[in-house]
Amino acid sequence: MQHVWEIMCNKIKQKLNHYLKLYLIFEIDYLKISINDFLTSVFNAGLKSIQLRCKNKNAKERYDIGLVIKKHIQKRDILFIVNDRIDLAILLHAHGCHLGQTDLPLIPSKKHFDNIIIGYSCHSVVDIDFSRKNNVDYIGLGSVFPTKTKEDVEKVLGLEELDNLARYASKIPSVGIGGINKSNLHKISNSPLSGYAISSAICSAYDPGKVVKDMLNIINGK
Repeated sequence: MQHVWEIMCNKIKQKLNHYLKLYLIFEIDYLKISINDFLTSVFNAGLKSIQLRCKNKNAKERYDIGLVIKKHIQKRDILFIVNDRIDLAILLHAHGCHLGQTDLPLIPSKKHFDNIIIGYSCHSVVDIDFSRKNNVDYIGLGSVFPTKTKEDVEKVLGLEELDNLARYASKIPSVGIGGINKSNLHKISNSPLSGYAISSAICSAYDPGKVVKDMLNIINGK
């Protein structure tokens, strides 16, 4: 099982851009429908990546939510990332973990868990240089717009700085994050980003599958 999991992680690493095009940051507290109906809806609509965040839940609750996600992606080609907690990522056999600058330190995390995908939150050129030096697999750039989803936002980048940072990041896959919804996605759909991380705009929808389809159409220029 361990060997198969590592092979799958490495396989996904090779084509991260494919998965990150629309990247769901999952918050169960926002849901208007059951978790099973929600996950069925978004995956049937074409979503290819999900991050288990659920900041207001304890470790056991997050683990249980992760098991539900695992059940839904078992026979699907979906990237599964856990926010903050490498221990949960390992226990759930997720494909990777996303770390912020106040989470577990990046350098030892990357050193001891290089077999999984590691994402890192960036707000500046300095952060990107640090990520590149430590072989991060992808980065999150933000906040793009003002957001209520994340209380500890360092700053709002704005469109011009977002573009500049995405270009500077060059070959590191990058996703824009923070306040992105169906109404403003078109403003950054032509940016040099690999993809777009969305939370409340999808999680709080009564028809999340339609939101996913609409956003993918905007991203794909349809």
